[in-house]
Amino acid sequence: MKTKPRKKTTFSQTATIRARTEFSLADFPTDCAVNNALLSMKDLQGMSDIEKYTFIYTLLQIDHEDLNGQISLILEQINIKQTKKGLIDVTNKLNVLSTQKIVGATITGASVQLDLIKKMAPKIVIVEEAAEILESSLVGVLTESVEKLILIGDHKQLRPNVDTYSLRKDYNFHVSMMERLIKIGFPFKTLSKQGRMRPEFSIMLKDIYPELDDFPGLSEKNTPVKCLPHSMFFWSHNFPETKERSVKNIPEANMVVALALYLMANGEEEENITILCGYLGQVQTVRKLYQTMNPRSNPADNKMVLNIRTIDEYQGDENKVVIISLTRSHSQRKIGFMEEESRRCVAQSRAKCGMYFVGNQDLFRKSKTWKGIIESMEAKHLVSPKLQICCPKHPSVVYGVTQAYTNLQSNLKVTDTTQLMYYAQSQNGWCYAICLELFTCKIEAHRCKDTCTPRHGHSKCMVPVPFSFANCGHDTFRNCHIDPKNMKCKVNLKNILPMCGHEKSAECNAWKEAASEKRSMMCTEICEEVYNCEHRHKCHQICGKPHEHYSGDCKTQIDFPIPVCGHIAHFKKVCGGPVPPGIKCNTMIRYNSTDCGHDQRRKCHDKECCQHPCLKERKDCGHICDKKCFETCLASECGTCAEQYREALGAAKELAKKKLAESTNTDQKDNIILLDPIQPEYEVVADKCRMFFSLYAKCTAEIEEVHVIHSPPDTTKFWKKACMSNGFAQEELYKVSKGLVDGLKEMKQACKKGDVYEFCKYASNGSTKEDGIYTFAIADVLLGDMINASDPALKSKPISFTKVAALKKDSVQFATLNGPANYWVFNEDQFRLRYIVFISLKKKTVEPQMGSLLDGKEDGVTWFDLATYNTRDQSDPLCDLVTKAIALYSGDCLKRPGSSKVKLPEVKKVGLIVNGKARTDYENRLRLEKKKILVKA
Repeated sequence: MKTKPRKKTTFSQTATIRARTEFSLADFPTDCAVNNALLSMKDLQGMSDIEKYTFIYTLLQIDHEDLNGQISLILEQINIKQTKKGLIDVTNKLNVLSTQKIVGATITGASVQLDLIKKMAPKIVIVEEAAEILESSLVGVLTESVEKLILIGDHKQLRPNVDTYSLRKDYNFHVSMMERLIKIGFPFKTLSKQGRMRPEFSIMLKDIYPELDDFPGLSEKNTPVKCLPHSMFFWSHNFPETKERSVKNIPEANMVVALALYLMANGEEEENITILCGYLGQVQTVRKLYQTMNPRSNPADNKMVLNIRTIDEYQGDENKVVIISLTRSHSQRKIGFMEEESRRCVAQSRAKCGMYFVGNQDLFRKSKTWKGIIESMEAKHLVSPKLQICCPKHPSVVYGVTQAYTNLQSNLKVTDTTQLMYYAQSQNGWCYAICLELFTCKIEAHRCKDTCTPRHGHSKCMVPVPFSFANCGHDTFRNCHIDPKNMKCKVNLKNILPMCGHEKSAECNAWKEAASEKRSMMCTEICEEVYNCEHRHKCHQICGKPHEHYSGDCKTQIDFPIPVCGHIAHFKKVCGGPVPPGIKCNTMIRYNSTDCGHDQRRKCHDKECCQHPCLKERKDCGHICDKKCFETCLASECGTCAEQYREALGAAKELAKKKLAESTNTDQKDNIILLDPIQPEYEVVADKCRMFFSLYAKCTAEIEEVHVIHSPPDTTKFWKKACMSNGFAQEELYKVSKGLVDGLKEMKQACKKGDVYEFCKYASNGSTKEDGIYTFAIADVLLGDMINASDPALKSKPISFTKVAALKKDSVQFATLNGPANYWVFNEDQFRLRYIVFISLKKKTVEPQMGSLLDGKEDGVTWFDLATYNTRDQSDPLCDLVTKAIALYSGDCLKRPGSSKVKLPEVKKVGLIVNGKARTDYENRLRLEKKKILVKA
């Protein structure tokens, strides 16, 4: 048993082995020796490293040898059982075959089952196609019991195939036993009659089979193809061959495929046609062209009904039509192994009804093997560069055609009438003779009078013949193919219907069918009766269809008055139907309003509602009311105020863009983009703004618009300038928190040098506000993951990037509820302004919803008990959210009217609505929904 070779290992590598807990033989040196004495030692801890590894190797080696012994024993048992099974199989086969009179096998199968044949001990051996079997192969399967050997074959056709040239040339290995015995004068019998080929085919084999004769009736049995005037033909050309690994001739392949397609287009079945090629390269070329040119073939389907083979492969087979591609075409005299007479004999003896050669007749005429057959066919005018074709129904008109290589290579529709592919493709108009084919009626006078093409069938004779109906005596004509039993009289007859007195016109067969079924014909005239309604409407239904004339059956559309007001309805109703309920009268009426006295017009069903302009002065703003007279002035916002509000918003946006452009000195045409409120980015920025105003401004901000800055300006100059002064002038859009100046030195001393940058948020001062529109600029620091400087996780100083990054944060916040906020950031890019937000504080603050929901989670609300709040880990980002929620609630309560006089309730629980997300999602980035903060007090 072979084992996988082990890599060479030395004990200097024991440090690596010492870390292992599992071992195999591949882990040890190839020169490691077994030491059985170590197996008796009890103190394993006292062993040295080398002794321990040797001890392990000894155990593995013993186990390995035991396994090898077991495997060898198993393999030996398997071989014994296989031998017994083989003997049992031979015995069973022998028992079955011994009962048979004839046992068949191939020469290869007989060699494999030689032991079985020896036990059968056959006395007579019959060898079919003996001329194709190597003598060495045949002698090897002949046992001592053979008393008679019968060889059947044709030694004048192809010999056995021997790959080694020296064995053929020096030792005649390609000569079969049958051929050798005949050549040395051993007695044999030859069949003198053949029953495959037409007589004109077999007569051309007289040089090979001088005594060959034909069975009678072959000419009638093997009828030639009808679309060619001759049963055999030599279609000559001078297209040169090409030689790569094998010889091929592409133009000749086009001619061969075109001939096959022409035969198929004229009724020959694909399986009845065989194409034989002299070389394997030509076989591959013909197959490829046939799949390309045949309109019925599928290139993806490897199956091919048309048989395309080499001459050698087709020995022993036959077909109705055989096309032989000789392939060779050059200026020399040699034609290779096509010179062998046996190969010509095979190619010439395969066809039953049609045999057509395609090749260079000038070259093959120089060969002794082919000269005789070409001259014989030429004497009968069967050799030409133009193939003779004809219409299958009119063979007297013969066309001579060629086949150009370029026409088929393009695979386009051929319109040249001198090309064979034109007749293979165009079956709808090249024979214009009168068809004169008999129809199935077999009447001579009814022969087909159409032109031969386009092709058509003759199953239905359309000639009209006179015909008289037996039951009514009417005379008419019928098409010859129609059965008289299926004829129906179409003569129109008029009769008076007894039920209504109307005159009815119908076909004769309809009156006869109605009489036989004892029923009356249906009247199709319009009924002349009137309905029993107050308007006496006429009936418009079909007379023969069952119907009544009660007042409720009248379907005429009429005008009707509305019961409530008496006005005529704006639509009509069915005469026999009720008045529809709930009709609204659309008649316009004039009236004077009882409230204001204005002259008004309204629809009858509408309530009184004065549509005149109000034109009163609003009490809240003093503007003229632009609403309707019937509307309450203070019920909605003033239109004038709203227009001023929109103008102020536009002015604030333009001011923000102007200031941003001044800070960057770049083209701001496409730099500031308005965000859609449905975008997630919009919600993130809006939530940050709401939280800022809730914690520091003690109010609720209404987000108007959020703009994203695609190319943020460099804001480094803001904080550098702040170190030299107390801030910017009042007219500046952005300003820096004064806390930056006061704490700058202490912060830098507390941090490792170069670890952090200090930054603060930018917010507009109050001097540039117009009509409550505020501008809020946001840098990346406000959108990041912040941690408060008072967090217990940062109690040890100094604060460094390593500590903050370990907590998965990107900035540190120094903030109180009553003062500005400072930030430390670890990335200078967080200085950049990212968003401009327009905020309105004009609208009423939405009060938080009060409730007494149950503890836990209900309807997407997660409740947090403040009694256990202080026991939480303060580094949990959820704690920061709860703190901000309480501050937001407190700020909203203080903004309510009279809240300063009322003691705020003690907050016990805070509910956060987070779109129903699970608790594990909080660790990513939590945010509160718009003003949806539930407080349980």
